[in-house]
Amino acid sequence: MRIEQLVLYGPGDDDRVRFGPGVTVFAGLGPRERTDLIETVVDALTGRLSNASVVYTDHEGRRVFADRTGATYATTGSPAPLPRELLGADPATVSALLTLTATDLGLGERVSAADLGVELAAARTDLERLQAEHADVTERAGLVTTWQAELAELSRRIARADEDAARWAWVKLRRHLDEVRAELNMLDSDDRGRSDRRVLQAVDALRIAGQTWADLAAAAAALRAELGDLPAVSSDDLARVAATPAELPAGFDARMEYLQAATDLRWAADAELAEVPQGPPEADDEMVGAFAAIDQERLWAAHRRIEE
Repeated sequence: MRIEQLVLYGPGDDDRVRFGPGVTVFAGLGPRERTDLIETVVDALTGRLSNASVVYTDHEGRRVFADRTGATYATTGSPAPLPRELLGADPATVSALLTLTATDLGLGERVSAADLGVELAAARTDLERLQAEHADVTERAGLVTTWQAELAELSRRIARADEDAARWAWVKLRRHLDEVRAELNMLDSDDRGRSDRRVLQAVDALRIAGQTWADLAAAAAALRAELGDLPAVSSDDLARVAATPAELPAGFDARMEYLQAATDLRWAADAELAEVPQGPPEADDEMVGAFAAIDQERLWAAHRRIEE
């Protein structure tokens, strides 16, 4: 059987004590108040209180209303066995059924201050180790972020390598054309043959430059169709293009390997960080803490024995 409710009738309002389906903890009761509560429940179950009634559930799950005069089933109203017929009328026997000792729950002796000090020192050591691991993971995450930024910059420069090469070729052709024009302006007017040769050379150079320019313009148009509108070319752009290396930076493959290794470490560190225990919450009530410290399988085994 399982007790659900105890009702004490008085001259004013009735006093009701409800019991949960599992373990009911009454916080704020001293040892004397708990003893009085147990004695009241025992007297109500054994029929020793005339102003009390109880509601309990039998082994078949049927609710029963019982007082000193009799008991009935809640659903049918037919007579039901009194609690004292099921448990007996001896208060000491019924009280023993309702009382658990520290030995019953396997609490044993209290932990000494020295043992608590050892456990506290071990916990602090674990905390320092976890903090060191967290700092190491944080440092690795910072390195990964830096390497990702470097990789993004390298990817941008690689994507613009063809465009920069085309611009540099155009700059060289423009410089060559300016040199040809300057030479034409400096020709000696008396040397007609030499001037003619220079003119023919300039025309040839200009024709070649025009053909090359047309090819570059077609390539630039195709590239612009793929990339969209290109920014205007400034002197800073030309200087940057002039400084663009023809080959990849030294150690580029090694950096890519470092980045891949750092990415793997980052994922592994995140997985390890997710598994770091946070510790159990602390209970404010001492009795709740006492029940939480008990081995749960033994606690609920004791609970099932009580119900039986």
